[in-house]
Amino acid sequence: MVDHTSENIGGALKEICEEWDLLEKVCCIVTDNAPNIVKAVKDMNVIHIPCFAHSLNLVVQNALKNTNDVKKVQEKVKAIVSFFHHSLKLQTSYVPSRYNKEKDAHRRELYETFPLGLEVRARLDRKFSGLERGFILAVGTLLDPRFKKLHFIDKGNINEVQEKLVNSVRARSDSQEPVPAPATQAAQHQRPTQPERQLDLWEEHDEIVKECLKAVQPACVGPNVDMRSYLEEGIIAQHEDPLRWWKNHSQSFPLLQEKAKHYLCIPATSVPSE
Repeated sequence: MVDHTSENIGGALKEICEEWDLLEKVCCIVTDNAPNIVKAVKDMNVIHIPCFAHSLNLVVQNALKNTNDVKKVQEKVKAIVSFFHHSLKLQTSYVPSRYNKEKDAHRRELYETFPLGLEVRARLDRKFSGLERGFILAVGTLLDPRFKKLHFIDKGNINEVQEKLVNSVRARSDSQEPVPAPATQAAQHQRPTQPERQLDLWEEHDEIVKECLKAVQPACVGPNVDMRSYLEEGIIAQHEDPLRWWKNHSQSFPLLQEKAKHYLCIPATSVPSE
């Protein structure tokens, strides 16, 4: 068996990319946070993106390990299970429950006061606080018609990614401004009814979208007409397919559509491939 060194992993990845003629088309590689994998990707001179699921799992696991109250409970549970199942490997799983709004408030209170909640929150801040400053993740968010500028915490990061994207589009089109496209139908601003109640994360997103649609959205100051027109379009519903949206609007935003295909193909997690 070949050792999983960064050299061997990098060589295998490069060989696969060359075999399928993909090396010049790869904009980044998404893997877990293992040092040998990360180094292999960087040695290929390709941008590395940490797997979100793996990063989130590390946050939870480290928070559990560093919260004394939880460790005591875990030790007691393990001892009980070991007593009844000597040869069974202990595996625990958590199945999230659906909460109503009253329970949401109680859960938020626990999250802000309970030791495990505080530990998780601190580790989430340390792990993910700088995500929107990275161009690839920021531009992927901006070019997703479900999100656009909604969830950026620092508005300065929006301006920075817009400027870089506009410059990239200009370079692609030899500094020629695209012809303004006709406005799309007003139906794009209407959010289809949801077939079922969504998770709390999406509920918060939907509330932000509602407030965004109520307000009059000012035109973007950016010099690129394509970008301005795209940002003035309404936010689409979260369950809609962003790639299908770009396909349907390829004639309206031809230059941005190329960038959207380039960045929106990046998966958030490498778990399925594993």
